[in-house]
Amino acid sequence: MSVKRIRMPGLMAAATAALMAGASAPAFAQAENAAQRCEALTGFSLPGVEITSAKMIPAAPPGTVPVSSFSDEKIGVPLPEHCRVEGVIDRRKGVGGTEYGIGFALALPSDWNGRFLYQGGGGLNGSIGEPIGIMAAGGRPALARGFAVIATDSGHKGAVFDDAFMKDQQAALDFAWHSVGKTTATGRAITTEYYGTAPHHTYSAGCSTGGREGMLAAQAYPLMFDGVVAGAPAMRTGYSNIALSHAAVAFNRIAPRDEQGRPIPTQAFSAADRKLLAAAAARQCDALDGLKDGMIFNLRGCSFDPAVLQCKADKQADCLSAEQVTALQAAFAGPSDSRGRPVYARFPFDIGLLDVPPGNPMSFLPTDAPSPLGPPDLSLAIDVDAEVERVRNDDLQNLTDTANWLNLSTFYGRGGRIIFYHGASDPWFSTFDTEDHERRLKAANPGVDGSRFYNVPNMSHCGGGGLDRFDMLGALVDWVEKGVAPEAIVATGPAMPKRSRPLCPAPLYAHYRGKGDPELASSFACRSD
Repeated sequence: MSVKRIRMPGLMAAATAALMAGASAPAFAQAENAAQRCEALTGFSLPGVEITSAKMIPAAPPGTVPVSSFSDEKIGVPLPEHCRVEGVIDRRKGVGGTEYGIGFALALPSDWNGRFLYQGGGGLNGSIGEPIGIMAAGGRPALARGFAVIATDSGHKGAVFDDAFMKDQQAALDFAWHSVGKTTATGRAITTEYYGTAPHHTYSAGCSTGGREGMLAAQAYPLMFDGVVAGAPAMRTGYSNIALSHAAVAFNRIAPRDEQGRPIPTQAFSAADRKLLAAAAARQCDALDGLKDGMIFNLRGCSFDPAVLQCKADKQADCLSAEQVTALQAAFAGPSDSRGRPVYARFPFDIGLLDVPPGNPMSFLPTDAPSPLGPPDLSLAIDVDAEVERVRNDDLQNLTDTANWLNLSTFYGRGGRIIFYHGASDPWFSTFDTEDHERRLKAANPGVDGSRFYNVPNMSHCGGGGLDRFDMLGALVDWVEKGVAPEAIVATGPAMPKRSRPLCPAPLYAHYRGKGDPELASSFACRSD
């Protein structure tokens, strides 16, 4: 198979040209077995690329490989023998003498299926995740399916929310833009060299920052990528951060004060208040999907207002104070500017967003757990207009945001497809914001069936809290390569081991048929009101 001809600047064009010229190390050509072929990749030359190691990794039995460095959970299927290649693209000294470069790790399975996957990152990246492709793969990672998988640190080293690299222009550009294309082009070149043929399809899958990177893949590299799974994309963090600050101010204003007069946010709502709120939302909205099961599938049909819990007089155990109700209404509605124009989407009164166990940092309401985003915001006021102006004038924010580019004519024209998904109990980004983006994407590309959006009830940010196992990747491959558009995708999860539910593409939602085992997805149908 000939190498796909792609017009790419710099490294990407050079990598492709080198392959077409048949560039390879003599040691590779003389290799007699997989281990030797793998090790010989250290001699493969690409402009600006250092391959620092290449070694065979033996097959791993089920239950021996962690899902991620942040989890004790193990992958439940075997991972195949593969050649693991590590390297750096465009190594250099930057501001303050700091060493920069786009680090990557590439997994090349011995039994390759001809596909290539860019594995999205998280937060501000800064480290290289294991190239497995676990996200939105239903518990069966891309590597286990035979994909070649690449992961990257996006051009710098640091903790997941360490933004010190932003002071270096190129490092900021690599994080915001360049690393996706450069890493993918490099990985495809090495893959082609190793197998002797180019990948026949290239995909991206990730959540949060990985979701934003997937959107960027479709927007900026439409000739390189064939399909994208974008979960809870961090597509306009300046505005979502305004929403979080707006909510914090609403809660801080009603919170008790310490001796210095600072609010104590964790005392704005007691654990009992949270349970009361979640139970009230469930009473009103849970059965809208035909079944009371602790999950709200008809989220758009849920018009819950916490005012139904407002005490008629003083605060009691079975009601909320007027101040608490007002704070909740303001926080969940999202911020608006001085002209009443929404700045960010509202947040849903999803059950999993209201009753978060103590010690869990993934909470929209104030929590006692340390947040990975930093110390709590203790502000008592916010100038939304000023914040919007600050975001609009932030060059880096404008570069990283992927919410505004809607023209996917080239991507769609080549048969490219994109699947969005978002947890309804995500405390950082609203599922309604992602759903709205997908609707705008459809409107901007009329006549093209190119995208789907799936809401996941009870799921927090990128996972946890409910049925957070679903195979979007397999559905995407079938859509791109077989023309089979995805409809219902079955979700399961370790938090509910006996339950399965269909996730339906918006505006549809899963509705109980009225008969059949209520724990099984087969007892539900996708419908709209």
